[in-house]
Amino acid sequence: MAYGTALGATEAVSFLLGITIERIAQHNRDISARLIDGLAALGATVLGPSDPKDRSSTVAARFPATNSADFAHVLKEANVVASLRRDFIRFSPHLYNNADDIDRALEAIGAAL
Repeated sequence: MAYGTALGATEAVSFLLGITIERIAQHNRDISARLIDGLAALGATVLGPSDPKDRSSTVAARFPATNSADFAHVLKEANVVASLRRDFIRFSPHLYNNADDIDRALEAIGAAL
């Protein structure tokens, strides 16, 4: 057995449980809502459920008049971590992101548009 990884996993789970799953979920809802609002303000078409109760923190969007594959490359060059999925871009903010990360991403997206 790899005892070192077991110790690391134990510490990671303890860390997450100390924060609480509820607080992590609320944080994820907050930053994804910030991202959705910012993307909409930039003219993106946000995909997925519109009701916050029905969505996860993952956000998918299309950008008018852009080729998604080309735009994903532009975002990568701007240090915005996103994934190309068919003809849309997927963003996956989570616990390790904060509002400043979202604002920097939105600024870079706006500049790229």
